[in-house]
Amino acid sequence: MERDHEIGRLVRVMRCTAKMAMRLARSESDQEVGAFCAGQYNRILARLKELDPQLAPFFQSLPENSSANVAAMASRLLVAYFDEGSRPFERRAREQRRERRHARRQHLYRCGLGFARF
Repeated sequence: MERDHEIGRLVRVMRCTAKMAMRLARSESDQEVGAFCAGQYNRILARLKELDPQLAPFFQSLPENSSANVAAMASRLLVAYFDEGSRPFERRAREQRRERRHARRQHLYRCGLGFARF
């Protein structure tokens, strides 16, 4: 359980790194930004490889002089690897929330309150 929690936190950090790298790549920032994003990617990848050794053959470390675009693409791929298994659960939770909202609205209409918010 602790391992899964740590992987989730690392994936969230990686997602933020990917977003930051994409924004900075669009603004044509200097080489320091790419180096920072590549370093962040490499550190997180090293920790994820410790936690999940099956990950090692699929993902490589980035060179320190990588651009922000390359770091963003690599980060997104790594996030996609871990997010693939969690998407059905998120979809199911979203559908359950939608069903509860629908049931609540039906109840409010039956009571004559319409779309009143509580």
